[in-house]
Amino acid sequence: ATKSLSKGALEIQLILERAADESERKSERVGKAWEEKKQAARGGTVMTKNAPRWFKRDTEGKLAVLKDGKLVPDPLRVKVVKRIFTLAATRYGLVSLAKKLTVEGVPSFGGRRKEWTRSYLAIILKDRRVLGEHQPMKDGKPDGAVIPNYYPAVVSEEEWLAARGGRQDRTDKPGRRGSHVNIFAGLLKCGTDGGPYHLSNWK
Repeated sequence: ATKSLSKGALEIQLILERAADESERKSERVGKAWEEKKQAARGGTVMTKNAPRWFKRDTEGKLAVLKDGKLVPDPLRVKVVKRIFTLAATRYGLVSLAKKLTVEGVPSFGGRRKEWTRSYLAIILKDRRVLGEHQPMKDGKPDGAVIPNYYPAVVSEEEWLAARGGRQDRTDKPGRRGSHVNIFAGLLKCGTDGGPYHLSNWK
């Protein structure tokens, strides 16, 4: 019985060792293939995995790719992205943005959810892929330099910076500015589109 048990244990050990070796070889193959893809990306070949959602896809979710390997922007979604940046530049916050797009019936393209969320809008507004850039990653960290002109840009650098500046104005909350105080700040909203109320002092 002891010999039989030892033989069975040995067989199990051999099976586990073979499985570990195979797993290691597979990991090496995947790692090598991924490194080759990243090198190809630096040469201009687009990796379609996890590409932004403002590029065209077919009914099965497969990305549309031109003969030169470039992705095809979706005109309607690009228009939405540009509007998000324009509104953010005029100091629309994430809550106001989400509410405005939802009330207007603008379809979200953030996955399964149909409504716009603050988290997804925040991702779009800080995502430099809208500028055409691609940052290769490894283990969740940047891997090498950013690749410019990787995707077709959908907003300009000026639009991106303006949107970031508009959000920063809302985040900093520096307190009173000038000699006039807007006692309705943060309380009143536009009855038409739900946008923020601003005080103008015309002379």
